[in-house]
Amino acid sequence: SAPSVPVMTLPLSDIGDDVLEVALVSDEDGTALPSRVHHATTLLDDGRVLITGGLGGDGVPVASADVLLDDVRVHTAPMAIARFGHSATLIETGPLTGAVLITGGFTRNDSGALRLAEGAEIYVPDSL
Repeated sequence: SAPSVPVMTLPLSDIGDDVLEVALVSDEDGTALPSRVHHATTLLDDGRVLITGGLGGDGVPVASADVLLDDVRVHTAPMAIARFGHSATLIETGPLTGAVLITGGFTRNDSGALRLAEGAEIYVPDSL
């Protein structure tokens, strides 16, 4: 079962009118992308952002990696396994400098049962 965590609330009146901003991510044509949670976000060397995996709004694990530039998706790549709650770490030395190692997390089997996501994968940006 899920741990019992108290809900933390912050009245919007306490933070002012111009402080709260929500970044909407869209495709290049302006279409809003579906939301996801429990994904990993990694800043790439060229300033773009890589978003991997997560759970979609329907609770189904996502098997894609999206590259964003200024909150616009400019590239999508398939992942080997749909995963959420994983890590995505930028490789900073060696021949794969600038690539991202994606490992761990959870997925669901064909019957929908939660299981550990096996293996690892590497996202290599076009610039390498």
